[in-house]
Order: sequence, then C-alpha cells, then structure tokens
Amino acid sequence: MENVIEVRELVKSFENKMALKNVNFQVKKGETIGFLGPSGSGKTTTIILFSLIHGIQTENIQKEWMERHMLADVMEELSNKTEEEKITLDQTFIQLAKEVKQLYGKPVEDPKVQEMIKTYIEASFKFLGDDLMERLAETNVEELDVQELENMTSPFTEDEQDWLNQAMEYYMKQTESE
Repeated sequence: MENVIEVRELVKSFENKMALKNVNFQVKKGETIGFLGPSGSGKTTTIILFSLIHGIQTENIQKEWMERHMLADVMEELSNKTEEEKITLDQTFIQLAKEVKQLYGKPVEDPKVQEMIKTYIEASFKFLGDDLMERLAETNVEELDVQELENMTSPFTEDEQDWLNQAMEYYMKQTESE
C-alpha cells in the first residue's frame, strides 16, 4: 500500500534550541497514527509543523480565496513581510497551538486562556501593522466564508477551533467594555 504521508529527517529549532531532531514516519492510505512520548518530546511540535507544512501546500488555495474576496492586495503585502517577521509569527502560532492543546476545555474566561488569546492577538496585530489592520477591518466579514479559510490551515479539531473562537469572542467583548 502506498504512503500518503512520508516525513524524513524533520528538524526544527527555535533560537538555537533543538525542538525536533530527525523525526521520521510514514502513513499508509487508510492508516491512523498517534504520537506517543513523554512531555516535552516534540509530539505537539511535530503535529503543528505538519499542519504548517500543509498550510504551505494550501498557499495557492488561500491566494485564490483572497482574490475571490478581493483581498489580493492584502495577500501581496503579507508576502512582502521579512523572513524574520514571518518566523516570529510562526513561533507565536506554534506557541498558541501548544497552549490550545493544553488549555482546551477550560472556561473561556479563565485568566490563562485569556492571556493566551491576548498574546496571540497582540502578536498578530504587530505582524499585520496598522495599515493592513485598517483594510481588513473595512472588509465586510459577513460576505467572507471564514469557515472555509479556517478549514484550510487549522491544526485544531473542530471542537478546539470552536472553543478558541469563543475564547477570542470573550476577549474582544472584555476589551471593548474597558
């Protein structure tokens, strides 16, 4: 039976700290796999990196989605970000994904959940900048199929994504009332 996924020598480091070293695995069509190992062994990082790799593969689909919703100029500006800016955002996203996996199921108003949301939103705003934020704010979100975009790149289960969306909504309501 053919491999539908094959990973060889996967390596990832953050600021000179090796997070993954020589990870190898394959998945055959119809096969289900799991990652076992002690805390800190790289299970979540492997899954998240695999999701990011999938995200790279869906980049053209995302570009088409942005063009369909007349956001090509936003996509162009995002592609002009420096590698350092992109790496910083990727690291923030990986941290978010790890924290979602750890905190999922806690009440959305839990201080740790809200701190996670605050950190991610602030990093996203910093990455996007005022100009892009303003253009995105002017976009009629009702017309966009946000669910379609989320489904392209999310490393989260549907339940985790729903919980994360609820936590973000709670955060936004709290910041609006301040």
